[in-house]
Amino acid sequence: MGPFDLSGSMGKLGELNDPEVKNAIDHVRTACNDHNKPAGIFSVDSESANQYLEAGFDFAAVGIDVNYVWKYAEKLLKEIKNQERC
Repeated sequence: MGPFDLSGSMGKLGELNDPEVKNAIDHVRTACNDHNKPAGIFSVDSESANQYLEAGFDFAAVGIDVNYVWKYAEKLLKEIKNQERC
């Protein structure tokens, strides 16, 4: 499941700690478990992935492509700014 998409559909985009969003995430996990289906979730980092796994999700996809591109672009920009000029 995509918690950001879910939170956006609920009118609470990115508010993953909102009680209603957390309850909806748990509802999906519980429904998967009740029907013997694996429950998976997207997470932005290892910390949130571990939290989801501890909460009972079977697997977590870690990282979002946009974040990877953004972080690499920031790294390149810093390298360019830090280079000595002739």
